[in-house]
Amino acid sequence: MCLITPFKVYKLTGRELTGYPDGHPDHDVDEEAELEHLKAKVDAGADYIITQLFYDVDGFLDWVKRVRAKGEMSYLCGTRINMFLIGINVPIIPGIMPMQSYASFLRVTKLCGTRIPPQIIADLEPIKASLSPVVLARYLTRLHIAR
Repeated sequence: MCLITPFKVYKLTGRELTGYPDGHPDHDVDEEAELEHLKAKVDAGADYIITQLFYDVDGFLDWVKRVRAKGEMSYLCGTRINMFLIGINVPIIPGIMPMQSYASFLRVTKLCGTRIPPQIIADLEPIKASLSPVVLARYLTRLHIAR
């Protein structure tokens, strides 16, 4: 798998893990249980997390904070006992999926259970019939980068 930036292409090697900033679409599990599961997979040897697509950038940033804070109590023995949290610290790569059309955008986000902020719908609704894949991809990519 490759990660493409405007300046470089990075070859991603290792064990990847999928993260779900908007929650897993197939499970009715609370967020705490999802984070516990994510932590267990990282502890089992995942090298990085690639997220499911998302369009709620603020929600994603909050999720990253919760992921980074997720940990377990560890104890160091010595002259004193110290407690500290070991959080999830592998790289998190945001999932961005440009769409081919407005209809496919709605279909995929519904299938994935992705939250769409009202402002995005308000921005796209008046121009949805004239959206080309290139225009839609540019809009959604700028949305992520601008945040």
